Amino acid sequence: MTDRRSSGAPHARVRKGILAALPLALSLWAATPTHAQLPSTDAGTPADGKAFRILDRIVKEVDKTVLFDGSLARSVTVNKAESGGLTVCINCQNPPASAPQKVPQDGSQKAGETVPAQLGNLLLCDLSRLWNPGYAEGAFVYVNDAGFDADDREYEAFPVGGPDTGTTRVGPLLFVADQKPDLLGPDQPGWSPFQLALRRSGTTYLSPLDGGTRSPRRLRDEEAQSKDDHAAARSHHVRASEWMSRYRPSFSFGNGAAANTLTNAIVLFATGDSKCLLVLDLRKFESKQASYFWAPFHYHQDVHLDDSTVTVEGESDGKEVLYEPTSYVEYPFLIVLGEYARIRVAGARGGPEMTLDVGSCDKCP
Repeated sequence: MTDRRSSGAPHARVRKGILAALPLALSLWAATPTHAQLPSTDAGTPADGKAFRILDRIVKEVDKTVLFDGSLARSVTVNKAESGGLTVCINCQNPPASAPQKVPQDGSQKAGETVPAQLGNLLLCDLSRLWNPGYAEGAFVYVNDAGFDADDREYEAFPVGGPDTGTTRVGPLLFVADQKPDLLGPDQPGWSPFQLALRRSGTTYLSPLDGGTRSPRRLRDEEAQSKDDHAAARSHHVRASEWMSRYRPSFSFGNGAAANTLTNAIVLFATGDSKCLLVLDLRKFESKQASYFWAPFHYHQDVHLDDSTVTVEGESDGKEVLYEPTSYVEYPFLIVLGEYARIRVAGARGGPEMTLDVGSCDKCP
């Protein structure tokens, strides 16, 4: 057996070996994804199996509640139709460059800045479809009292998309939105803009929500960024009025269009998969006394206020209705969801009507 400490020649060979391997090591280091490119996650260990099974069950149940997923619009281009009403095209990729940009009233844009077309991602869920899990305090709460892993404990899973994720409830509807990049990123396989995060025994587990094909992951506690990721995996639930104010769109007007009470009432606008989602503040159509309110229990197509009647219409061929969008009334908000919708506002004491048509445009790709 050779004593390596007794000779200096091996040291020279070691130095030469290190120098020879250095270019290869540098190339491998340069090719290694950074944390911004690859999430600090792994598949976990056998001890994590129970958490993954519980999270999988919650994700499957929550996925059934999804009504809409798409992109929040920061800038909305409004044009004037031949009929005199206003129109918004949801499939237009190149809005008119000549249309003036309106600076948001919330001060989020500085003079000279370009208003981005998209603000972030949006997910809309109908919580009335849930039984187990339920929803409380910003989390989906799963009571694990049945199945292979039953232990009669409650597990909370939080919707997350990034460090700026926000959630709110409007009646049975849950809105989840994010203004910043998500945890995985669109360049990752099986990307999903939102995840469900479950914290158990000091560890965070993530699983894609709404049809993601990426496998669930466990955050690596040793990563420097994991502290921020863990902070994101908690409740970000706020009141609807505060939440809506964060996502109010700005409007640009072209072809003779101008702002009116109807456009001022839109507090949220999103598009995705040839569908659109609008949220209107009904208080914009009331008097200061707000002395009257009534809406049908089923198929909220008409909302009657003291100063106005707001109607949601679809497409028709003569007397036959071909298509109707879905609408929900949870005072003070009117939520409209569909491929096409006409919002009509008529004054209770007469006067000209205001209309807004939202849908795909034949002139746009």
